[in-house]
Amino acid sequence: MGNKFGGEWTEKKLQCVRRYLDAYATAMKKQAWVTTWYIDAFAGCGYVELQSGQPSLFQEFQDAADASDALLVGSALQSLQVMPSFDQYLFIEKSPRHARSLEDICHGHEHLRHRIQLQQGDANELLPRFCNQFRGTNRGVLFLDPFGMEIDWTTLQAVANTEKLDVWYLFSIDAINRMLPRSGEFPDGWEAKLTRYFGTPDWKDVVYQQPPRKPGLFDAIEDAETIEVEVVKSTDFQALKGFVLKQLGRIFRGGVANNPKWLLKYNGTPLFLLCFAVSNPDPKANSVALDIAKHILEMP
Repeated sequence: MGNKFGGEWTEKKLQCVRRYLDAYATAMKKQAWVTTWYIDAFAGCGYVELQSGQPSLFQEFQDAADASDALLVGSALQSLQVMPSFDQYLFIEKSPRHARSLEDICHGHEHLRHRIQLQQGDANELLPRFCNQFRGTNRGVLFLDPFGMEIDWTTLQAVANTEKLDVWYLFSIDAINRMLPRSGEFPDGWEAKLTRYFGTPDWKDVVYQQPPRKPGLFDAIEDAETIEVEVVKSTDFQALKGFVLKQLGRIFRGGVANNPKWLLKYNGTPLFLLCFAVSNPDPKANSVALDIAKHILEMP
């Protein structure tokens, strides 16, 4: 069985990534000197099990006895179906059980087995190590689909430093929102974790605001240091989106798509923000990549 989570947003993110992989593989076919890579840093066990009775573009199997459970092909296995094939594949998965399941499934792709590397471990350790060796004629696409806030900003920096990878990054709006207490008073370690995720402590200026304060009767004689300043948690998701894109733009020299896709909960509130960034600073390369990604992100 697959990882049991997700919803309509799961299919949307898979559609975006698969469409880009198809376009990328076709474009790179003409570049015989390039060694193409697909890297999936949170590869999972191969399938995603959804609670949905609707047929799916990526539906591999549906049990007739339980039509509410749809089994979708995950991103790692989707990449193995792309034609022309990538020259190399790297799948990283932290869970030993999921890694074993994915390995068993990959063995079924006999013609690609010699191209697949499967590493079990923490993406924040393994991915920077891989990126430091990603040189020469290597080019590729990386999909970062963490569960919650598992990616540190230093890992993204290592990816950007390759200047050879196009990146699809699922930014967890919901996980961030759940870590932001209305009072602005954080449990131990939470602020540091958010700073590792955003890459800067400036996130506090975006998600917390100081409301206008009415002058008090004794303000003229009150010591400013004794005034207790209250903060209010902001729910301005557009401001948060702008901040995320600005941060990504600081490190990805090839540019960032300015139209990331909102992936929503059943009630319409943001769950994730699917972003696209290019590390290659060459205008000829990054303009094509950004145009393709922007078009895909606009598609329903």
